[in-house]
Amino acid sequence: MTARECVKKLISENIKGRKLVIVEQFVEIENYLMENGIICELHVSVDGEKVGNNGIKFQSITKIKNMKDKYYILILLPSPSLDILMDAYGYKRIEDYCGLQEMGKTITETEDYFDYFGNKCNYIPKNLTIQFYGVNSNIYIDKTVTLLVPSVLRVYSNVSVKIGKYSVIMGQLFFSDGSTITIGENASLKLNQIRSGGVSEIKIGNRVTFNTSGNLVAVNGYVEIGDDCMMASQVNIFCGDGHSVYDVNGMKWINSSKEKNSIILKEHVWVGLRSTILSKSVIESGSIIGANSLVKGSFPNNCIIAGNPAVLKKKDICWCRDENGVIKEHEKIYFRKTIEELNKTEQ
Repeated sequence: MTARECVKKLISENIKGRKLVIVEQFVEIENYLMENGIICELHVSVDGEKVGNNGIKFQSITKIKNMKDKYYILILLPSPSLDILMDAYGYKRIEDYCGLQEMGKTITETEDYFDYFGNKCNYIPKNLTIQFYGVNSNIYIDKTVTLLVPSVLRVYSNVSVKIGKYSVIMGQLFFSDGSTITIGENASLKLNQIRSGGVSEIKIGNRVTFNTSGNLVAVNGYVEIGDDCMMASQVNIFCGDGHSVYDVNGMKWINSSKEKNSIILKEHVWVGLRSTILSKSVIESGSIIGANSLVKGSFPNNCIIAGNPAVLKKKDICWCRDENGVIKEHEKIYFRKTIEELNKTEQ
């Protein structure tokens, strides 16, 4: 939803038969609203009576009669005096007035950001720019998070983002309406992009690492990456097709799914160089995906998967991050047989 569309939606839902009043002037938005059948009845100014562009006459906001039969758009930047004035009349943000200047706002390096449209962010670190293009999004970024290079976090409406302690991020972050993104602690994500389309959920666990030049994309999808997973360079995770596909015989939309696309990587999975994982895939814990693999489907724990398309190559294996074979304490729980093989042994 674009900034203009959000303005139209907010006014349409909240004006409720009242007259639309604009504080100061924004010709471009007024023209857009007029094209959509929403007409400004009155211009007012906090500076008193005056004449604006195109000879538009402004009344003083303090002299407006029957305040309660009007809905206000505030063009000015937020100010305590304006908030006090609206509060004195018993007006509530969004329900009775909105601050247009905050729509499509770009913000950098600040704490405790909030705006008239219900968007919030507790902290914006160095190298991160947040662009709000909608309403009611909530961003939480721990103050220990590091952005390696200048990056953009673009969110639309009703988006929830949480990034945990000591995580390191590189790449662009684009999240669509209704999406939820959770990144755990001590994660290192050196990606080209993390992106959602449609209403998607992305869950990335603790100590998850992505080396450089990969992509993580969910379109109407659910992606879960468990603790301790390790992705080599140029690993791509594509949950959903990203574009619509039709059968020309009858023009049926053949990749429209009522069920969400999904990719689940359980804990301690190692994905090799230049591999791609597609929708409807589940990789159980402790497994390895070989380099240049194309993965789609379900595979058991503690196995090696490789090929294009990927197939199961070997069972009863595990791995550790240390190049010299030193197994860390938290990795020991993943050293176990493939469950399929255990079942056969017990029988």
